[in-house]
Amino acid sequence: MKKILFVLFLMVFVLSACGTTENIIPTSTDTPTASPTETPIPPTATIEPSPTPAPLGGGGTILMGLNQLLVPEDISLGKTFVWLSSSSDGSNLKPLDFEIYSISPDGKRMIVRNNEILTLIDPNETNAVSLNTEENTFLGYTSGANDWFLIPYKQSVIWLSNGKVVFLASEKPDGKKSLYIVNLDGTDLIKLEQPSDSVLEIAMLLFESPDGSGFYWVTGTKCDTRGICDEKYYFSKMDGTDQQQVWQEIKNAGDNVFLSPSGLYIAYSSYFGNSRPENGCYLATIAGEPISKMEKDELVFTCNRGNRWSPTEDKILGYGWEGSDEQPQKYYAIWSAPNGEVTRLPDYNGGDCYTAEWMPDGNQVFLSICVETWTYISTLENSLGQRMINISDGTVTEYPDFGYCNYVLSPDAQWAFFYACENKKGSQSGGELITYPSQLLNLKTKEAFPLFDEFVSDEEIDWSEENWLSFWIP
Repeated sequence: MKKILFVLFLMVFVLSACGTTENIIPTSTDTPTASPTETPIPPTATIEPSPTPAPLGGGGTILMGLNQLLVPEDISLGKTFVWLSSSSDGSNLKPLDFEIYSISPDGKRMIVRNNEILTLIDPNETNAVSLNTEENTFLGYTSGANDWFLIPYKQSVIWLSNGKVVFLASEKPDGKKSLYIVNLDGTDLIKLEQPSDSVLEIAMLLFESPDGSGFYWVTGTKCDTRGICDEKYYFSKMDGTDQQQVWQEIKNAGDNVFLSPSGLYIAYSSYFGNSRPENGCYLATIAGEPISKMEKDELVFTCNRGNRWSPTEDKILGYGWEGSDEQPQKYYAIWSAPNGEVTRLPDYNGGDCYTAEWMPDGNQVFLSICVETWTYISTLENSLGQRMINISDGTVTEYPDFGYCNYVLSPDAQWAFFYACENKKGSQSGGELITYPSQLLNLKTKEAFPLFDEFVSDEEIDWSEENWLSFWIP
């Protein structure tokens, strides 16, 4: 190689000396000659920065409230109920000074209880504005998260498309309930007089009207069978005027009324008592005009409470029971438009799963807290893990078992955070209670990562005190 380079160098030298070389790239005679003092800067390759690896959980913030018995003393700091925030991977854990009631769909604004006052605030704890409601006012129909049950308050707040929020508040000590509306920045707080005067023993907000002119809500008497009995449904304008009682044909549905994505239809579940043929899931127009009852042969189809309309609106998720009262078998099914057929989901290798919800693609259903055989929730037995069902081809993905847990999906629905995990191995009448650390699960790879290992208790905790609620915001 050195010999070749030497020969080439020699040839160039000889040719230059003889004056026989020509310019390979001709240059214009008008182009000025560069000054000998100007040294051209050679071009350099652009180096692209290495992409930042996505954090565990994909990012965002986890907000959670839990009983002091579930966390170490140095975290609870003597509070009976603790509110915390962390990054999606469990880092940056810090306490919050308020109790979270509700978070806007975009995760940018919250209603909280701060220093005993209802307050609008950003998740980063800035832009706090106290709401001048009546003294000793709580959200919803309870007196806050320190009661026996931690109520998510989801049906006490509607985040409206016009940049306002309407909420249902209760006052202590008499429990008087009132409806309010306010701008997201806390200005123009108004008590809606006509709706407030119509509230009975219990009330729930439902959803905003499709045209954004008002909202729907329900009120009635408190009962054990469906939460609200003797239901009256109302449509109220944003200013509280021109209120109308609606859906008078809907009976025994409580607050189980669900708006379709387009706003053209509602699905609702009616319950009249055990083994009644009227029980089931119904479809109607937004005006309340009946369309059909969803059923298949003798099987009863009930609207799935947590998440029922598919994102594509052409399907409704539900469940039913078959078999004897002593050994009932639960099944999940899908009602499809326009033919109205009810199709059972494929076998998911479990006797029951306690919750089901659509994934954003409208093609998958996520089942959680699956168990070997149907049983009561309080026994916490024989858990199997979670399931994902592809309704197009019937494939079932099985995930690891973390015990009986609550969970929340990440904003991009690629991860799930499982918390308050426990299990009881043994007979239904007893057995050892086993607690597990929280888990972060990648729904694509099925990899799991423990979070907050110290958030378990070695003590026996009364079931009414095992309160833990989580939100996950972008």
